[in-house]
Amino acid sequence: MPGAIEESLRLPTPFALTYRAAMAESEIGGRRVPADQVLSVWLSAANRDARQFADPDVFDPGRDPDPHLGFGRGIHFCLGAPLARLEGRIAMNILLDRFPQLRTDLENPPVLMPAPNLIGPNSLPLLT
Repeated sequence: MPGAIEESLRLPTPFALTYRAAMAESEIGGRRVPADQVLSVWLSAANRDARQFADPDVFDPGRDPDPHLGFGRGIHFCLGAPLARLEGRIAMNILLDRFPQLRTDLENPPVLMPAPNLIGPNSLPLLT
């Protein structure tokens, strides 16, 4: 279950887009970025970087290591990440204990939220 939760944080990344402000003038990708410039940072793109992830578009619960950015990194790392992982593991274990045959409905795929910065289902049809 821990691997499935980590891979769910990577693909799809729940928070696909975040913003950061440049603290000082710098250069990113050959372009000058002035101090105080607000930048859009696409975590979903970073979590599909083929230089970091073999087969980046494949959901692989056995992926090891899985250095995704689902909870951020460095000083921006989510303080609640350990609790979120624990809650996810407990909830999924209870759900699968109660519904051991639970699976997605291939004839009725999920519908995702239309927001550009959040990824998640508006509907998730399941079969038991």
